Amino acid sequence: MGTDRAPKPPVAGIIYGEVAYWVAIIGVLIAMVGIVIYLAFGGYLDKATILGDLWRGDTAQAIWKECAGVAGVPHTYWYLGRLGKGDCLAMLGIAVACIAGAVGMWGVVFNLLRNKGGIYIIFAFIIAVILSLSASGIITL
Repeated sequence: MGTDRAPKPPVAGIIYGEVAYWVAIIGVLIAMVGIVIYLAFGGYLDKATILGDLWRGDTAQAIWKECAGVAGVPHTYWYLGRLGKGDCLAMLGIAVACIAGAVGMWGVVFNLLRNKGGIYIIFAFIIAVILSLSASGIITL
């Protein structure tokens, strides 16, 4: 009776959890630094007007025009060319945190390949591809 132990989780689950956890933590830290920079020094979007525009329910086009001076809503990775701005750095942090699941899943795929995981390799690969394509914006679910 004294030898009852909890079952050990599979190695693939540990790999996924650790990788996804640390990538998400790194993303959160980047976002926090970006927010501090944005609040202290400003950024790409005018912080004095953005909240008012959001609370009024303005359209995305109107908000981008008033707060950033651009016509239309930028898509994909508009912030990458402006990482010196606090809000753009915060957006990078959010993107890194969001991709944590895909990075962790690729770790599972490689672990299963190394350990001959059988049919689970196919399932893990399909999930990793779907997560990666979704994170890149190629597919939307």
